[in-house]
Amino acid sequence: MRRFLIGALLTALLAYPMLFYAHKYAVPWTGMNDFRSYHAMVLNPLDFQAARAPFAMRQIPTLIARAILELGLIYPNEIWFELHATHGGVTYSKDVFFALMFGSFLGMVGTGGLLYMAAARLDGERARLLSPYGLLAVGLLLLAGTTLFYTLAPLTEGWSWFLLMEIVVLSRRDDRWRWVALPLLMLAIFERELLPLVVAILAVAELLAGWGEPGADRRRYLLALLGTSVLSLFTYWLLRGVVLPLWETDQRQIDPLFWVRFLLLNWRRFVEFEFIQGVFFKLNVPLLWATAAVAALRQGMARQDMAFLAALALSAIAILLIAVGSAGDRGSDRLVAILTPLFVLSLVELLHRLNGTEQTDT
Repeated sequence: MRRFLIGALLTALLAYPMLFYAHKYAVPWTGMNDFRSYHAMVLNPLDFQAARAPFAMRQIPTLIARAILELGLIYPNEIWFELHATHGGVTYSKDVFFALMFGSFLGMVGTGGLLYMAAARLDGERARLLSPYGLLAVGLLLLAGTTLFYTLAPLTEGWSWFLLMEIVVLSRRDDRWRWVALPLLMLAIFERELLPLVVAILAVAELLAGWGEPGADRRRYLLALLGTSVLSLFTYWLLRGVVLPLWETDQRQIDPLFWVRFLLLNWRRFVEFEFIQGVFFKLNVPLLWATAAVAALRQGMARQDMAFLAALALSAIAILLIAVGSAGDRGSDRLVAILTPLFVLSLVELLHRLNGTEQTDT
C-alpha cells in the first residue's frame, strides 16, 4: 500500500501541469467527438438510452464524472472550451467537460500507483524511499504519446488503464486476492469492451507456455481467468446485440464476419503511409518496448517471459485489426493505447533484465 500511495502521489504531482494545460486549451471537437455521448451520459446516469452503443455501455467513467459533479469538485477557470461549447446546435457544459477530464486524471493517478508498486518489486530487498524502477515506470506512463491526447481528455481512457492494470496485478498474485480479478473482469465491459479480450490473450499465452510444467493451482486459476474473460465478452455481445437498440454501424462493431470481409477488401490500407503515420505517430512507448524486447530475446528468455511479450504483441495486433475492421481505422492508435500501462511495465522489466545482464557480463 505504501508503494501504491507513493506512486499515485508522484503521478498526481507530475501530471497536474498536464491536466491544467489540457483543461485550459483542449477542444473536444478536434479528435474527441465521443465527448458528446459521454456528456449526455453524465447528465443522465445509468440511462442506457442516453447515448448510442458502444458508448452507452461505458457507465463506469461517466458515473465517476457524475460523482465529481455532485461533490462540487469543479475548477472554475476560463478555458478555451467555452468559446466552442456550442457544437451542432447543442450547448455543452464546461463543468461536465472538467468532470470527465478530472475523472480520467484520477484513473491515471491510480494506474501510476499500481505501476510504481509493480515496478518497485524489481528493486529486490533493497530498502529505498523512492524506487528507481518505479520512477521510471511513472515517467514512461506520463511521456507516452497518447497520454496528453487521449487520457487527459474528457474520455474514458484513464479508468481503462486502471482497470486493466489492476486485473493484471491481481492475476500475478499467488494468494486469495487474485480471485478479485474475476468480478472485475465482468465489470470491465462497462468500462471498455476490449479489456476482457486482452486478459484472455494473456491467460492463453501463459497457459500454453507453462502447460507441461508443474503448477496445477496456477493452471486452474488461469483457466478460471480465461473462462471469466470469455463470459464477460459473451455478456457484452448479448447486451449490445440483443438488449440495447443498435444502429447498423453499431451492429458492425460486434460482427467478426464483417471485420474479416472489410479487412480482406481493404488490406492495402495497412501499407499506406497515411495509415502508418496516423497509427504509430503517438505510440512511442510500444516502439521502445519492441526495441527492448528484440534485445532481450537475442540474449535468451524463459518461456513464461516470452509468453507475456507474445501476448502483448498479439493483443496490440488484435485491437488494431478490430479497430480497422469495425470502424475503418478511426482512432486505432487510441484503442491500442489501452495497453500502455502493460507496455510500460513490460518495458521496465525488460530494461531491468538487460541491465542485470550487462552488469553480469562486466
